[in-house]
Amino acid sequence: MHLFFYILYVYNIVLPSTCTNAGLIALTFDEGPTENTDDILDLVQDNNILVTFHFTVHMLSSGKHRSVYKRAVEEGHTVGLRTTPSRNYDDMEPDVINSDISKQIDAINKVTGTDIKFARSPVNDGDVNPDIYSIFLENGIIQSYYNYSYSEEDKTIEDFEFTLSTASPQIDSFIVTLYENIDLNELEEIIDIGKKNGYEFVNMDQCLGDYEPDPETSLGANYKKKNNGEVLEIFGLYTIVLFYCLL
Repeated sequence: MHLFFYILYVYNIVLPSTCTNAGLIALTFDEGPTENTDDILDLVQDNNILVTFHFTVHMLSSGKHRSVYKRAVEEGHTVGLRTTPSRNYDDMEPDVINSDISKQIDAINKVTGTDIKFARSPVNDGDVNPDIYSIFLENGIIQSYYNYSYSEEDKTIEDFEFTLSTASPQIDSFIVTLYENIDLNELEEIIDIGKKNGYEFVNMDQCLGDYEPDPETSLGANYKKKNNGEVLEIFGLYTIVLFYCLL
């Protein structure tokens, strides 16, 4: 029976994938800093918008890149953590995961001089790693998701423009994920398209406002719209069958 409730917990985690209010777009850059980060910061400053960077900690040994962490914070952007991409946390024991991620949190807090509030970690086939989620939760950190990925290879400016043209700033909001290797001209176009369609660009602090993670909600492959995120309906036939098998 304990196994049943553990399985429910694993599949019963929600990650926010939209902002808490309509009319907002949060651009989030994952896996930096890179050689392009300063240029991105210059561009968004010129456009008078705030964005979010989910930085890894592996560049902290570089004095040049270390200054970028601080610059992003000083200019009003949200800096969060992107867990180390080379780690396969699904194959690790919970205590090892806890130790590793806690060190990453401490490192990025130290270099930014703040306590980070947001983080990203891989979501495999719609399933959130419950050990990682729990560590973030214990540290007051929101693990976020997204509802538009411009980082996918087949995504184009035309796709983004079409998506916004069929949405409504009175109803919809977007958390957009990008990588820092994006062409700066494309980034400029993304910003122009968002503004043209009546959206305001915000960082994650503004996007999620007073959002509180709820460990009793869920995220997965089959979604239904619900408030701040997209929620997996798991209490279907599979769960019922599993329940009776474990009785």
